[in-house]
Amino acid sequence: MGYTTGHKGAPEEDETWHAAVRTHIRDDGSPQFELITRPGQHLDSIEPIGLGDGAVGFVALRHGCLQLLDPEGTAYPTPAFEKLEYDSAVTPGQVLLRLVTGSRYRLALFGQGRLLAASKQDYTAAPFSSRAFWPEHLREVYVETEHSSGHGIIDLRNLGEVLAPHWQHIAAIGLVEDSQPARYLLATRDARSTLFPLDGGTPLIRDIASLKKWENLFPHAPGRQATERAALVVRLEGEAGCRLLDMRLRPLMPHLLPLRQGHCDTGQNSTDRRYLFTDADNQTVQVYAIEPDARLRLVSSIPGRIEMGQEATGLVVVKTPSKQGEVYRIHRADGSLASPTNYSGFQALGCGFMEVQHQGRWLSLMSDGRVLEERFYPFSC
Repeated sequence: MGYTTGHKGAPEEDETWHAAVRTHIRDDGSPQFELITRPGQHLDSIEPIGLGDGAVGFVALRHGCLQLLDPEGTAYPTPAFEKLEYDSAVTPGQVLLRLVTGSRYRLALFGQGRLLAASKQDYTAAPFSSRAFWPEHLREVYVETEHSSGHGIIDLRNLGEVLAPHWQHIAAIGLVEDSQPARYLLATRDARSTLFPLDGGTPLIRDIASLKKWENLFPHAPGRQATERAALVVRLEGEAGCRLLDMRLRPLMPHLLPLRQGHCDTGQNSTDRRYLFTDADNQTVQVYAIEPDARLRLVSSIPGRIEMGQEATGLVVVKTPSKQGEVYRIHRADGSLASPTNYSGFQALGCGFMEVQHQGRWLSLMSDGRVLEERFYPFSC
């Protein structure tokens, strides 16, 4: 004590320590210490610690517990602890300390020797924590008590709780090519999620059953930002389809995307996509053109249930009721019939190959709507 590691590991006297600390020897020969500014306050050990912008405080041991003291030797209003760890402060010149006792810790933020903020409760290491898209100033925390546990978010700039720690999972919603790490926070509890702004506060969307990003719904263009190309696909509890929203949470269309096996259907995400199909009501196929200026335009509404839609050409195979039972009809994107024939069967063979059945015979359906007697089979894509 009173030494630092100098050149090549040689111990050197710590001038700060010797200038601030006086040593006394007890009757049994063991040392005890006191700060010169606090005579009579005997300590078992004391070490200087930097508290931002050159200010020096102290870590003191007394009666088996560690405590933080300010440069004058006055105890900060922080709890006693067993171990001290440095954390990462986000503001230059500040110091963030982790006061550890057992498996729990509290955070204390210092600047110029002043205690700027302290966390209001104990945290433990967060299990299953992901840092993807997290802004630098946000930190996921975890609280575990005898009766409950949960994840929360704190702001490292002031140690305030952005989201109280009672969520089962929290994710940051951001885009890979966005200049901003994240746009929103998605907090989940009991299989229901809530979307929050980055600063917490008033929820933006409640009762979310699922939410996923569609990073490139709209095409790349010079000067077009990632947020202008992307969309959010959101399904709310109790709804039969999924909403399509821009990154400002504005609806891109009034119709819902359909569900396929319980999941929002966004097609193949092909890079040459020009059309988007929706039939969440299971009665009408809505065909939207994906415009170069990053908007959706309703092209047509076709009665029936969608069986297949080609994103590049807009060709639509619709299953619709008739006097002969359900039949398959082939439509162009504008809603007009590509073929006047009602077909009794349809199958997609993969790799873009399709067939329709007429009078018991299978025929090849081409991407432009033509039907050929010659049959084609996919060998590989």
